[in-house]
Amino acid sequence: MRSLAATLVAGLAYAVSGGVASAQISDDVVKIGVLTDMSSLYADATGKGSLAA
Repeated sequence: MRSLAATLVAGLAYAVSGGVASAQISDDVVKIGVLTDMSSLYADATGKGSLAA
């Protein structure tokens, strides 16, 4: 029963957090934020150079 409650809480948190991130358009300028890893274990895959504008 406890694991079902934990699963439901995790699913609800996941569903609610999807609407938080968004791009901003103001005065014909588009701003997009990027969260990337520059210095830890996964920096080779997701660090510098993994992003192209």
